[in-house]
Parts: sequence; structure tokens; C-alpha cells
Amino acid sequence: MQGISTTQPGGFIFMHTIGFNSKSSSDGPGYRESLAHGERTGWTIEGGPMSTALHEFGHVIARQTGAATAAKRVVTDEAREAGVKPSQVIKAKVSHYAATHNRELAAEAFADVMMHGPNASSTSQAIVGEMDARYDAGGGRRG
Repeated sequence: MQGISTTQPGGFIFMHTIGFNSKSSSDGPGYRESLAHGERTGWTIEGGPMSTALHEFGHVIARQTGAATAAKRVVTDEAREAGVKPSQVIKAKVSHYAATHNRELAAEAFADVMMHGPNASSTSQAIVGEMDARYDAGGGRRG
């Protein structure tokens, strides 16, 4: 859900919502085991419930900056240099879930950098660098 609200005369911000599946997260032990399984198998980045929240916030920043396209470009360039498919770079350096869509790639990279800082993968750091540059430049496209 997206809305527009004024911040000052003549200024606008785009607002995005973050949603969590209350059914799956209401079973604490089951939810944590599901997250742990995802981490063990490389489906998601490590970090438990906090990485999930950061991932969802990453979607907001990616929408504001149009970073999904930039994320795919970063990975495509890395793959070309390594002589492999982009999905191989994504699965090896971000997560398997990140390989499902450019939007998930941007969100997973954001969560990786927020959770692991300088220990995040170089791929995630490059993607978040693009997000930061776009954010600093005024957000790029919106929506």
C-alpha cells in the first residue's frame, strides 16, 4: 500500500507499508526454526527475526530508489567478469531467495549489510552502495 503525504509546503514523501505474516510469526519456536532452516540451507541471510525485519525495510528503500535494477546490474557485471550466470553469483554471495527476483536481491543485500556490516558479502556491499548513492541523490524513481 502506498500513499502520499505532505512534509512541508510543496514537499511530498511516498509512504510504504511493511507487512509480516502474523500466522507464521505467531508460533515463536516454529518461526525461529523456519528461519534457522533458511539460514542453514542458504535460502536467506543469517540474522533471525531481525534480518527479516531489515529485509522488509530494504524493500522500502529499494522502492524509493529504484535499486532493484541497480542490484541486478551489479550482479550481472560480477557474473560477466567471473564467467558464470548471475544466479550463481547471487546464490553464492547473497542468498538463494535473493535469486528469485531483483526486488528480493536488493532487500536481501540490504539486510546482509545491515546485519553484518563490513563482514557482509562484497556483492551485498556493492548493491547497498548503489542504494546509498541513489538515496543521497534524491531517491531516483519512486514507486
